[in-house]
Amino acid sequence: MTSRDILEIVSYNLSAEGYRVITARNGVEGVKKAKKEKRELIVLDVMMP
Repeated sequence: MTSRDILEIVSYNLSAEGYRVITARNGVEGVKKAKKEKRELIVLDVMMP
């Protein structure tokens, strides 16, 4: 199972529970989105590039 697979599974499940999910492909993109978007929770993959 790849990181992308895990991203899709987690994103799908959280969306199904009614959460608005924002994803990022790497840490730099993730930090930019985290600063820009209103958020209550950040889930990260420590192996993310």
